[in-house]
Amino acid sequence: MSYFFKFTLLCVSVLLVFNVASGFKLDPKNPPTGQTGAPNETTCSTASGCHSGGNYTGSVTLTGLPDQILPSTAYNVSITLASTCVNTGFELTVLNKSNANCGTLTAGTNNNIKSVGSKVYVRQSNTTSLSGGKASYAFKWTSPSTIVGDSAYFYYVMLQANGNGAKSGDNVAKGKKVVGLTATSATNDNLADVNVQVFPNPTSDFINLKSDQQQPIQVKMVNPSGYEMMHFTMDKSKTLDVRALNAGVYYLTFKIGTFSSTRSISIVH
Repeated sequence: MSYFFKFTLLCVSVLLVFNVASGFKLDPKNPPTGQTGAPNETTCSTASGCHSGGNYTGSVTLTGLPDQILPSTAYNVSITLASTCVNTGFELTVLNKSNANCGTLTAGTNNNIKSVGSKVYVRQSNTTSLSGGKASYAFKWTSPSTIVGDSAYFYYVMLQANGNGAKSGDNVAKGKKVVGLTATSATNDNLADVNVQVFPNPTSDFINLKSDQQQPIQVKMVNPSGYEMMHFTMDKSKTLDVRALNAGVYYLTFKIGTFSSTRSISIVH
């Protein structure tokens, strides 16, 4: 074995030992789990031996989730850091009221999924450099059919790194978002709590609503992402013009006082 080959092996071994000893935590790479700021969790700014000493005052936002979500529905979620730092990474988990995993996370570009015990995390695979003071990651979350406590709790952090290749001079921005689950009723035309007939379904142009209720009914339509498309009050009947809406599944919620029911409709073109 040549001297040059031996020397190369020695250098590689030294680098591996250094990386293991440093815990692979130099500037955001693939972070350890359990650092989202969720109950009984730290963040990378408060964990021993992790990033610290930074004074960045950035903010992190989570988009793509309405305040009221639908069961068994996929949402395209983005997490964004606005800061004066150089590099960033992130970690997020979704829990129910019992602090157990809620729904299904699916990785997007430059992020990955890691399961630990009853929790599941989505986290960056590599550093992202800020551009114009912002950086984002995108992934998908699919809501469960039911949720313990009827709410999902999103806990998330984004690291604000100064890009010096070390763990000093960095800190995190963290956030929390709570969304409620909207229950849907059976798929027949006569709704149990608020009796409304919906027809034709599917439709390509108009939907007729008819009711025998004696009180006015509050009606709301949302798209598959949970965003409100229309909101109105009806008495005995109403016809909806849906020709301008994209093809797909939508949800109509009918409410009288504390009673409500939700019905899915299909629009085809």
